[in-house]
Amino acid sequence: GKSGVTIYPSNSDNLLKITYNDNTIKYIIVTSDTIDNTLIDSDTINTITEVEYITSGLPTSIVVTTMGDSVFQGCTSLSSIVLPATLTTMGDSVFQGCTSLSTIVLPTTLTTISSNAFQGCTSLESVTMPTDVTEILINDYAFKGCTAMSDITLPNKIEKIRTGKDVFAKDESNTIKLIF
Repeated sequence: GKSGVTIYPSNSDNLLKITYNDNTIKYIIVTSDTIDNTLIDSDTINTITEVEYITSGLPTSIVVTTMGDSVFQGCTSLSSIVLPATLTTMGDSVFQGCTSLSTIVLPTTLTTISSNAFQGCTSLESVTMPTDVTEILINDYAFKGCTAMSDITLPNKIEKIRTGKDVFAKDESNTIKLIF
């Protein structure tokens, strides 16, 4: 294909828009409630710069609730992602090693951050937690090695935070503040 050419499937409502470092855009039709690594070409994963989930939200739309294990693991050029607003479950290591990812906004339907979810995301500075969440579970090593991160702002409605082991482990000289 020619660089920068966009082919948009007009017959679909649920699309994964993927932008590559040569500005090529690819639309992948999502046909189930799960975005998994069968949708991502492992040969080109290191050249993905942006990912956006697009849906009209019509009653005929598929409701995407799950991102499978390791979907974007090692996607070192990924700097921007828009997650499905209906996401309830993220698999383990989903963004592990995405060294260019600097911010992430989590949808209001997500109450668990999986093990190793953002481990090694060395450019990750900001995580926006859902505003309406009252309880959140952050599993083992979720933000381990996120050396650019200095704080995480939690919603003021939060009542309970449960964490696994070494959730925010960086090194001895750095700490991460939880701001309420």
